[in-house]
Amino acid sequence: MSLLLGAVAGAAMVVGAILQWTKVSLELRRFAFGQSASGFRLPDGRVVLGLGVALLALDMVAWVAHPIALRMHAAVAALFSGMVVGAVAIANLSTSVQVPNVPGANAGGVGGRIAQLLQGGLSVSKGPGLWVALAGGVLAVVAGAMDLITLSGRPVPAFEPEPTPPPPAAPPTVELGPPVPPAEPA
Repeated sequence: MSLLLGAVAGAAMVVGAILQWTKVSLELRRFAFGQSASGFRLPDGRVVLGLGVALLALDMVAWVAHPIALRMHAAVAALFSGMVVGAVAIANLSTSVQVPNVPGANAGGVGGRIAQLLQGGLSVSKGPGLWVALAGGVLAVVAGAMDLITLSGRPVPAFEPEPTPPPPAAPPTVELGPPVPPAEPA
């Protein structure tokens, strides 16, 4: 069950990296201009995309192969990727978007009024891709923790070569009775 949850988490990370992360728009009275960027166009989004694809692939391989050692590796990878993606998403969501002061906004005259109008109409917002990536990160941490908890009681097979067979036994010896003394001549 936790491998399936890990695969869903990896898919959510991939979808979150593809969706919109930021949108910058400029709204003036009758005109509106906007530009948005999806996650894979940004460096942080590429990290989320790579970790999501890697987690999805590793969980699928562990699901098909099913050895305990591979599931342990998948659980640790899920924990790691979930924490990294969660940190990236939280960092991008928590940064406040500051619109810089437009030069001349405090100046009087027509230039100052135009600068104030531009500054008032400029907005930057967060997109749904960050939230989906954050959900994928949380799911990955939960899936990794569940898998580590369920696998912690099972013995992990050691990767040792098979024992060498014992050397062949010596051929059996034929035991003869006690030595017979030679016959005396008559």
